[in-house]
Amino acid sequence: MLKKITDFIVEKRYFFLIIFILLSGLCLFLSTKVTINDDIMKYLPKSSETKIGKDIMDEEFLEQDTSTLNVMLKDLSKKEKQEAVKKLEKIEGVTSVEYEDTEEYNKKNASLYILTVDDYADSKTATNVYETVKKNFKKVEMNGTIYEENKPILQLWI
Repeated sequence: MLKKITDFIVEKRYFFLIIFILLSGLCLFLSTKVTINDDIMKYLPKSSETKIGKDIMDEEFLEQDTSTLNVMLKDLSKKEKQEAVKKLEKIEGVTSVEYEDTEEYNKKNASLYILTVDDYADSKTATNVYETVKKNFKKVEMNGTIYEENKPILQLWI
């Protein structure tokens, strides 16, 4: 009986390979549709002490609704660095750009710009800022709360 099964698998190996490849492709596609809910408060009952305490804190203290995007640009001249500040400040939704011509913000051939957005990292405003930076700057690297919300999911596997 086992001999028949193994012979069948060996005989139809290309069929199994094609099925495996198709299912892998389907899984890869579907993995991009998975969302992560990291808000534990949604799962707590309204009568929970933690939920009640959180509600009181939300009423008493204004929640900080700012987010940041750290932008590293490479191979810029001194003039281009200042132009980059002006370009970044003009992006709709950016409330401030932090940059100084010091070693803290300039390492080797890279310059760091810290953009602040007065909205949540998963907001349309923050997404617009991320997309605009990605589209308008060459040799750009990013991180920060806005980047974490908007980075391509497939980049995790590369």
